Amino acid sequence: MNVEQILIEVLEPGSMPGFTVQIHVVGSGFVDRAAPFFARFGAQPVQNLFIVPGGAGFSGYLAQPPAPEDRLFVHYADEPEVEPGAEPEPPIVA
Repeated sequence: MNVEQILIEVLEPGSMPGFTVQIHVVGSGFVDRAAPFFARFGAQPVQNLFIVPGGAGFSGYLAQPPAPEDRLFVHYADEPEVEPGAEPEPPIVA
C-alpha cells in the first residue's frame, strides 16, 4: 500500500450524523479482499471505509478532526499495521 496524498474535508454540521470529517487517501495497492481493511488517524478509527475501484486509494469518516500530531495508520486484518508516512494536506471546508 502506497499513500501519495491525504485530503481532509471538514463536513457541514449535521450532514453526516456522528462525523465531522471525511478523509480521502490517494495512492495505490488498496484492494478489496477477504481480510478486512482498517485505518486510523492517531487513536481514532476511520469509519465507513470505501476502497476506490482499482485500488487507487480509499475514503472514510472521522468523528472528530485529527490533531496536528496525529498520523495515518493502515492495515488489513491479517497484516501488521503500517504508517505510510504521508502528511495530510490542509483541511478543506465543505
